[in-house]
Amino acid sequence: MAVGATGGVQYHGHAIALQLLWQSQNGNKTADFSGDARTFALLTWEYLGRPPKQKRDFFVRASGGMLLRDPWKTALALGGGAGVRYRVTSTMAFIASFSDVIAFLPVETLSVCPPPPATTCDNYLADDGAQHNFGLTMAFELRP
Repeated sequence: MAVGATGGVQYHGHAIALQLLWQSQNGNKTADFSGDARTFALLTWEYLGRPPKQKRDFFVRASGGMLLRDPWKTALALGGGAGVRYRVTSTMAFIASFSDVIAFLPVETLSVCPPPPATTCDNYLADDGAQHNFGLTMAFELRP
């Protein structure tokens, strides 16, 4: 489960936006959004192929940015997707999209130490690799 916010500008069939997305790390539980969630900060470009005039517009999306995941290192994130925007009025629309954001995780070691009186720490090695983050997004859009 995830929650997010997007803000941007659209011009002649192109849109550029900043997207912030907080993704739960505990399946579909929302209690960890404040402390344990992963955060994606992405710059997104959408292409409609023409100026938006129809009631229903299809688009493709490309994005790049970073995955922030405390206490682990920040990772590069690249993504792509496609979707449909259904206009209700000139200022409101519903959006449905499917995307995959791939995070390129670095190799790193994390030490976890229990509180005193324990004296030993555990080390965890995280392998590098590509982490796919598939998503189906349902959104409500407001325009000025």
